[in-house]
Amino acid sequence: MLQYFMGNTTFKYTCCIQYHMNVLVVLEQQGKEGYTVTVPSLPGCISEGDTRDEAVENIKEAIALYLEPDDIDVEGEKIQVSL
Repeated sequence: MLQYFMGNTTFKYTCCIQYHMNVLVVLEQQGKEGYTVTVPSLPGCISEGDTRDEAVENIKEAIALYLEPDDIDVEGEKIQVSL
């Protein structure tokens, strides 16, 4: 939500944009221990799973959490930001 201040009036604007994004994921088998999955374009976005399918599902969740909007504090006010 964006807020605009004009005199004594506050205008609130809420915008929701839904989009699809393709990202490269790297799936590596870790011996008999399972799989590790990383997303090179999202630094620190990594997950793992005992099976290939589990690793893929886990990285989908990790990507969603990585891209989830976050609140920051600017001059005492919470502002939601996202990538």
